[in-house]
Amino acid sequence: MEQTIITRHDVEKEQPEKSGKYLVQYSKSSGYAVIEYSKKYNLWNSFDSQSTRKEAKQYAIKIAYWWELPEVPRETEDE
Repeated sequence: MEQTIITRHDVEKEQPEKSGKYLVQYSKSSGYAVIEYSKKYNLWNSFDSQSTRKEAKQYAIKIAYWWELPEVPRETEDE
């Protein structure tokens, strides 16, 4: 099943319904980054762009809500 990739450009041109922290993938080869969005100011702030996928996944567990993002791929021993 093909997975939708949410890019920085995609999230910057969209406006979520509420402020929060969202998980995005910059490219198929990059890790995940946490992007913070302020509804009040309609502003995206990248504050964790150097995160590895594992770090971002751990951080994402703490994110209170999601905005139609793809499920984070699980590492399996088959890979």
